[in-house]
Amino acid sequence: RLRKKFKVVDDDFDMIETLYGVGYRFRET
Repeated sequence: RLRKKFKVVDDDFDMIETLYGVGYRFRET
C-alpha cells in the first residue's frame, strides 16, 4: 500500500518537476 501511494506521489512530483524544469530553462534563456 505504501509503495503504491509513493508511486502516485512520485508520478505527480515528476510531472511538477518537468513543468518547473521547463519554466526554469525558459527563464534562464
